[in-house]
Amino acid sequence: MLNLFVKAMKAEGLSQMVIRTFSAYYEALVKGESGKISGVQAPGAEQLIGYEQLMGKERNDLLKSIAVIKLNGGLGTSMGLSQAKSLLPVKGNMNFLDIITRQILTLRSALGYPVQLMFMNSFATEEDTIKYLAKYPDLFKQDLPLSFVQNKFPRITQDGFLPFEHPDKQQRWNPPGHGDIFTALSEKGILDGLIATGYRYAFVSNADNLGASVDTAIAAYMEEHNIPFVMEVCKRTEMDKKGGHLAVDSSDQLLLREIAQCPPSELDDFQNIDKF
Repeated sequence: MLNLFVKAMKAEGLSQMVIRTFSAYYEALVKGESGKISGVQAPGAEQLIGYEQLMGKERNDLLKSIAVIKLNGGLGTSMGLSQAKSLLPVKGNMNFLDIITRQILTLRSALGYPVQLMFMNSFATEEDTIKYLAKYPDLFKQDLPLSFVQNKFPRITQDGFLPFEHPDKQQRWNPPGHGDIFTALSEKGILDGLIATGYRYAFVSNADNLGASVDTAIAAYMEEHNIPFVMEVCKRTEMDKKGGHLAVDSSDQLLLREIAQCPPSELDDFQNIDKF
């Protein structure tokens, strides 16, 4: 059946990298792999660093090496919307895009560094986002494009794992999720462009997380200790017990386990906020 999906993806002009990625996931699905992660332990104190240890160590000169990438592929379908969720008003007449834009333009103006902003949109949000942001012409004064579009995967029927058919061709496809950022950055040439223009770090957050803003103290810590990836997290509360948690696997590898990846036999431990 995989050849049916490959044929459709080639017809859409999707790259070999995207096709290989989809194929690997599809083959795992057919084999019945569940993606469950079991037998994990809570990370040790030596694998975490408290933010208080970074306070006062900001380095604004690193702003010229940081690209801000906002994940903006979601539609507000659960809220009855048919446009980018980031177009929802959140304060007065301002929506998420307004506030993100003003954060970046203020940072550029106040500190004098051309902070790079990018949106990773989906095929469902790209047009709405760029059309709305046209009201901020200064935002487009940067070396690299303001947006790039994440890839798309064919939708799969639950019965038979066949390509989903629909009269509206767009309904046959879905965005593969935020994890596509690594494939999209590489496959669309964005990564090469960032490196060529001197960017070393990418600050990545959801577009609807307005509390997520650039913090050069974190980049400074990464540079000092030569760390390639940092995840900023907070301690879970009782309200967060069904959300993802940090863990360590048998290879002493840090990971983030979501509830869909938790075997039923470990759900009690998963929701124990004192353990994780």
